[in-house]
Amino acid sequence: MVKALLVSAAANMIWQFNTRNIEILLKKGVEISVATNFDEPGTITPREVTKMKQWLEDHHVAYFQVDFKRGLGSPRTNWRVIQQLRQIIRQEKIDFVHSQSPIGGVLARIAAWREHVRNLYMVHGFHFFTGAPKKYWLVFYPLEYLLSYLTDILVVINDEDEARAHKLHQHHLIRVHGVGIDLQGALAVPEKVKQQRRQELRQELKLTEADFMLLNIGELSVRKNQRVIIQALAQIQNPHLQLFLAGIGPKEAELTALAEKLGIASQVHFLGYRNDLQNLHYAADLNVFPSHQEGLALGGLESVADGLYLLGSDIRGIRDYISNDQIGQTFAPNDVAQLVKLLQTLIPQRRRVPLEALQDLAPYDQKAVDHQMAQTYQLMLEDLKKS
Repeated sequence: MVKALLVSAAANMIWQFNTRNIEILLKKGVEISVATNFDEPGTITPREVTKMKQWLEDHHVAYFQVDFKRGLGSPRTNWRVIQQLRQIIRQEKIDFVHSQSPIGGVLARIAAWREHVRNLYMVHGFHFFTGAPKKYWLVFYPLEYLLSYLTDILVVINDEDEARAHKLHQHHLIRVHGVGIDLQGALAVPEKVKQQRRQELRQELKLTEADFMLLNIGELSVRKNQRVIIQALAQIQNPHLQLFLAGIGPKEAELTALAEKLGIASQVHFLGYRNDLQNLHYAADLNVFPSHQEGLALGGLESVADGLYLLGSDIRGIRDYISNDQIGQTFAPNDVAQLVKLLQTLIPQRRRVPLEALQDLAPYDQKAVDHQMAQTYQLMLEDLKKS
């Protein structure tokens, strides 16, 4: 039996983006282990970590704590992680490693190379991207260029990364349309049900019919750039404009302080980690997604599938699926004035995404993505047979 090890630097990457990949591998008869940091799990709560571990146990997936550090780590901590991964590979007799996240992909590929096993790296957005700081290019591009020689299969999820990957040296390059969304499930929800859920949640959130609900979903961080929404909100000076931030992260206190400083604390609401994202999409009037960096922004894609109009950064991973202005519009992520202008135009309109516009999202449906991933894993299994 072939044995695979799924690796990410933080547990949320496995839990939020890889459960279907695990199921695909299990159906192919592959025995799976997971190696990640459960103690510092990223954008999920300890309660979600407990649910994740139970899910893994129910699916007979072994899991291991690996002490990845956030960001680039340090030489000492990274060396320790490589040794932990090598030990797991030897102990579990792993045949191939599937890694993701920048530091997870780097250290897992080094460990796989040292143990002479094949590897697959799924990049959720190269750190060297158009508009990235020069230091990102100086660090990550040479690193990825060198590691590409050790990469059996490289999976990319957006147009810009695919173009750049052609200049690297991996054995196989695969383009997959993200991690997949349940587009067909979203389209199957009757309009009556959507309206009922909208009314119920808006009542719970104490919103009136006159209130306009802005939504942002994601980690509260510099990269997700919620700060610019708060700044725009303060300039518009409309008491009926209410911003709801769904997520946890290191910048919550700073964002709270900014809202208080600008005198709009009563208009900015922190929802914490939420599992009812679809209902939030129904309740909201507009999704604002001002990220500085994305691989393929799932939070924007899922909201569009549920009919919520999107204002997103004009960056790789967001403009890929804002194919026309029926779905949404883009803006420069640091341009508060441009965001203010767009909001002032769109607030009176209360636009929703029409059903016919959603046909452009068909490649992102989870069935299509799962088919692509199944083919990718099959390629790995065939390569293993040849070796």
